[in-house]
Amino acid sequence: MASPVQVAVLGYGEVGHVLACGLAAPGAPRVYDPAHPPSPSGGPPLVACNAEAVRGADVVIAVTTGADSLAACVESRPISGGGLRGGGGLSVGGLQGLGDAA
Repeated sequence: MASPVQVAVLGYGEVGHVLACGLAAPGAPRVYDPAHPPSPSGGPPLVACNAEAVRGADVVIAVTTGADSLAACVESRPISGGGLRGGGGLSVGGLQGLGDAA
């Protein structure tokens, strides 16, 4: 039997909460949002940082605010380059022209 798809959700606001709760049945997504402290129970696991959320993930869903999107990308990129299961990388739309920051 194939292992469940591991999903990371960056952002736990209105959209992130709905997505994380909807994805909880097939396999608990790891969720990070700086406004929400880590939580071991009461919904999807909230972790301490972006890197912890994306480590080993098959899919990363970023639903951060515009103001937080670049920081989420930069904090996640070193992990996603070799840390995503299957060796995938992080693809960030709309951040062309930002050089090494994106």
